[in-house]
Amino acid sequence: MARPGATPTYEEESELAWRSAIAACVVLALGQIGFGALSYRMFGLTPVLVAQAAHVLLACIVLVALLANAARASVRMSVVAFVLLWAPFAVTLWLGQSEMAEHDLPWSPFTGHKLVMVALAVMMPGAPAIPILLILVTVGLAFSQYFLGGLAAESHQWAGEPWVTGLYATIAVFLVGFRAHHRDVARHYARARAQTDALTEMSRFFLALRDLQNTPIQTLEIDTAILERRHPESATAIKRMRRSIAELRDISRRLSRYDRIVQWETESDRFDPQAALEWLERMHDEVEGAEASRDRRAHREHA
Repeated sequence: MARPGATPTYEEESELAWRSAIAACVVLALGQIGFGALSYRMFGLTPVLVAQAAHVLLACIVLVALLANAARASVRMSVVAFVLLWAPFAVTLWLGQSEMAEHDLPWSPFTGHKLVMVALAVMMPGAPAIPILLILVTVGLAFSQYFLGGLAAESHQWAGEPWVTGLYATIAVFLVGFRAHHRDVARHYARARAQTDALTEMSRFFLALRDLQNTPIQTLEIDTAILERRHPESATAIKRMRRSIAELRDISRRLSRYDRIVQWETESDRFDPQAALEWLERMHDEVEGAEASRDRRAHREHA
């Protein structure tokens, strides 16, 4: 699961896409079983029922494949699963519409097309180009069947079709674009938040260094004053020591500029060198983890 305020890693995005593909398999199988049961009750064993049964079987096969490859899940794998699940709709939807048109029963055309387009817009992961393409092909199938498949002759029964289906396609495309825009905004925000958190942690580290060096600087100043009084003949060496102490004081003043960036929760946070060391180790581990994630992603993409 993605961490709040952090940019999702490749593994996190892959897991979210994998979960979407799993949900799509389950929803598709249940939907086709429901529509198939209704079709069998009304018309008996027909070609559309056989096509729906084959579609359910395909959904089960894709589901098993996704579960078996959960450890190797990727966004590309999930996108391929969505395309495989969508492909049979070109047959099942066409047969279903033709079957309903042959019977003198009240029905709403292209309901399946609308559901498929909305599902693609809401659930399909990856770049927006592929779901938009599938949505356009789906609405193209509806228009083709309406004008070329004989449904136009029954147009007096369906007010607004196929233009209502075209409206659904338009809304679905806008939903895909909105999801892509929202994802980009969320990534930019997460990246900015991560940079702000990193700057705050770095500021804490610098201020911890400043606080740690205060006592040694004071000790050096006291010892330098004692040496100057007891050994005036070492004036040259003492002068160099005072110049070095002044440089350390200047560094401390520069580090103090980070004080306005940090919101200290407790006063003891300022004097916690162990926390500073833990921060360094944590940053090192995160950098190594990010590099390992990039290496695994590159290996999977080239495999």
